[in-house]
Amino acid sequence: MTHKGQAWLVCIIAVLTAIVMGLKYYCVPATMAALMDDFGIGEGAAGWLYTACLIISIVFALPGGALIDRFGPKKIGLIGICLTIIGAVIGACSTSYTILLASRFVQGIGPALMTVCVPVLIAAWFPPEKRGFLSTCFSLWIGLGLLFALNVANVLSVDADPSTWRYTWWFCVGATAIMGALYAIFIRMPDVRADEDELAVQESRKNSVLDGFKSLPTWLLALTFVAFAFGVDSFTSWAPYYAQDALGFDAATANNYSNLITFGMIAGGIIMALVLTKVVSLKSRLICMLVAVVLTVCTYPVMYTFGAGSIVPVLLLIGVVLQAFPAITFTIGPET
Repeated sequence: MTHKGQAWLVCIIAVLTAIVMGLKYYCVPATMAALMDDFGIGEGAAGWLYTACLIISIVFALPGGALIDRFGPKKIGLIGICLTIIGAVIGACSTSYTILLASRFVQGIGPALMTVCVPVLIAAWFPPEKRGFLSTCFSLWIGLGLLFALNVANVLSVDADPSTWRYTWWFCVGATAIMGALYAIFIRMPDVRADEDELAVQESRKNSVLDGFKSLPTWLLALTFVAFAFGVDSFTSWAPYYAQDALGFDAATANNYSNLITFGMIAGGIIMALVLTKVVSLKSRLICMLVAVVLTVCTYPVMYTFGAGSIVPVLLLIGVVLQAFPAITFTIGPET
């Protein structure tokens, strides 16, 4: 296989693995009402099932770069996949809310490590001017994970039996195991020619993890993304339940409407892929990121104020806007 073909194969499998991680990440929003009924918990406790995953993802994403620097994206990615499977199995077998909550902390480690591994692989196989399309595709792991979670839950869950949320967990175990096998077989870093060894060593030293922690742009980018994640995930995680509780839809209909967020994200991903293939300078991409932040903030006031009559255009538009920021962030991250 040619270098170009190998590059695309490695990065496509890495992106698909991240999407499957997103599927497990969003199992709770897709089955929120069933979890509340089955465990007899309120909205606050149910919210922690998702928040636990988000918090642990942020915590482990910070040292993830150092771990990859030492062990490489293949080993770290496989560790994340294994932890996701273990957490999903514990969750599927849980008999109490406490055990389920603990399993979510374990599950959150996998997406955190994969969020770091995939950009490293894309940066290793592709030059900066060609990373825009793949980085945008990778940024869709959030939206596509939500899409698959909602539809898997629709197929496997039964409204009359709240305990059927477990079927969605077991589906995730199988899907993650399959992608883990493909990741183990095909993921690798590109070979470095002998005449490039010294240059590679110099680059590695120049871009060490310690230098990354000393970099103000890196911290600003990371903190901005954390703020974005908390704001956006608070909406995507509760949108299906809002459609049920506030707008009066049944579980399947609420999930179907929530799919519109993902359809908007896909449209936004296509738009950003086109933009980032034309806008290649770091300065121009930073300006695009600033615009994306402003547009995202503008969506916050309408996230929980729309009615049933406006749900279609509102969710589609929110999805388009929300996709812009992560697409740019994952593209420029290796350059900061």
